[in-house]
Amino acid sequence: MDHKLISRRDIEFLLFEWLDVVSLCDRPRYADHSRETYAGALDTAERIAAEHFLPHRRKSDVVEPEFDGERVHLIPEVQAAWNAFAESGLLAAEQDYDYGGMQLPSVVDKACFAYVLAANVGSAGYPLLTAANANLLLAHGIEIEHACEKSCACTTCHVIVREGFGTLTPSTEDEDDLLDRAWGLTPLSRLSCQAIVDAAPLVIEIPRYTINYAKEKH
Repeated sequence: MDHKLISRRDIEFLLFEWLDVVSLCDRPRYADHSRETYAGALDTAERIAAEHFLPHRRKSDVVEPEFDGERVHLIPEVQAAWNAFAESGLLAAEQDYDYGGMQLPSVVDKACFAYVLAANVGSAGYPLLTAANANLLLAHGIEIEHACEKSCACTTCHVIVREGFGTLTPSTEDEDDLLDRAWGLTPLSRLSCQAIVDAAPLVIEIPRYTINYAKEKH
C-alpha cells in the first residue's frame, strides 16, 4: 500500500519474533487462530486505516466537532470510517464468538488498532468509550442482544438513552429506518451498536422487549 503509517516489518517482528504470539494458539481460547489469521487481521486493519481514516486526517482537525445544544455534529467521514471498521469485525476483535467477536489476543487487537491511530489519531478516539462501555456491560452481566452482529440490520440492541443523548454521534438514515420498527420507540431511542459515545456519562434503559427482525423478518 502506498502510505507511511507503520512499518509492517516492525509490527511482524514485535508480534511473531519478539512476543511469539503464535504460541498463544496453543491455548483453547485461541485454538482457531494461526499466524495466517493474525496476519489477515493486520491486513484488514491496515487497509481500512489507509482507505477510510487517512484521507480525512487533515479535515477532521480543521473542521472541529460542533454541539448545537442537543447533538454533536462530526464530519461524515468519521462515521463512514468507523462503520467500515465495525463491519470488518475489528471493533469487537477481542470479544467472545458468542458476542460477535473474533477472540483475537489483546496484543494482536492493539497492533491492529495501531494502524488506525497512525492514520488519524483525531478520529481514533471516538469508539474507545463505546468499547469500554461494552466491556462494562459484559463484566457486570448485562448483555445487549445483537442478532445481526452489529451490522445495523435489526433492532435487538435498541436502547433508550435517558441521559446524555445529545453527546452521541448522529444516527444515520439506515439506523432511523430500523428504529421505526423497534418496540417501545421513543425520541431518545438509539441502536447501541451504531451510537458512538464520548466522555459524557450516560444513563440507558434497556426496553423490556425486542423485535428480532434479523431472524423473524417482521
